[in-house]
Amino acid sequence: MIIFLYGSDGYRLKQNRDRVEDSYRKKYQSGLNIFNFDFSDKENTSVLEDALKSVSFFNELKLITGSGFFANKNLSAELLGILRKHEIADSKDIVLLISENMSGKDLSEKNSKLFDLLLNKENTVKSFEPLTGSKLHDWIENEFQTRGKHISPEGKNKLIELTGNDSWQLMNEVEKLANYTKQEEVGEKDVTNLIVPKIDMNIFDLIDAIAARDKVLALGLLYKELWTGRDPYYILSMIVYQFRNIITVKDIASRNVPLNSLISKSGVHPYVANKIKKNISKFDTQELVKIYGKLLEMDTRSKQGTVNLEDSLSKFILTIA
Repeated sequence: MIIFLYGSDGYRLKQNRDRVEDSYRKKYQSGLNIFNFDFSDKENTSVLEDALKSVSFFNELKLITGSGFFANKNLSAELLGILRKHEIADSKDIVLLISENMSGKDLSEKNSKLFDLLLNKENTVKSFEPLTGSKLHDWIENEFQTRGKHISPEGKNKLIELTGNDSWQLMNEVEKLANYTKQEEVGEKDVTNLIVPKIDMNIFDLIDAIAARDKVLALGLLYKELWTGRDPYYILSMIVYQFRNIITVKDIASRNVPLNSLISKSGVHPYVANKIKKNISKFDTQELVKIYGKLLEMDTRSKQGTVNLEDSLSKFILTIA
């Protein structure tokens, strides 16, 4: 029997692999018939074959877990041959659990024959790609519930806004919020106070370049983000987030409020407030309102599919910077 887990969502991949192993250990407690191999740091495939040939103690089901099956071309070819030779998919005495932290496209490009064999309908196959929308909301709520907590809809939206949908990062923040929030429900204020936004330094640099009216640098930073595979919607959402905070901080700072009070009144995380404070003098209020309006219009039109978002971001920088 083959269980194949794959996808770019590393935490949920590990979470489901651990569940399979935990279930096995509860049923077969000797621990003598479980093997684990990571071929990403080794090229000796004979260890897998030795495990397959080994005698199972106490007539227990044998569990072999492995990863790195697609580490390089020659290794993948050898492992494919071993799987075919031993007909593991049809075995009732062996469970081979393979987990690969890569997308299906990447795995297919590395070895399409091995990937197709693992995708066989006779196998148990699950794909784990980053969650979005209601599925992401449900997953977050479930993680809080397993820790005896509940998160409000507003808190959930703020958590996703500050952290994104990276499950490893979200898991760290869920743990933090569950441990440090005394009440049963985690609210928006708790999230704002405890979570440092996941904003890449390049996004701060991009805002700085726009504020300095440096078109060349701003466009260079934008194209660098796009070239490395950054989702243009993520870039837009972070620019919107930053300009919204600049407007908020500038409005409060205009009343000569001290920095500590400014942070408290604005509701902006201290880390972000300190980062954007240096840019508030580079824009007047009327200009900020116009910029924010253009960003919201871009967001609306991109969701309607009436504009190319990458082109719109470039034009935005050329217009503003």
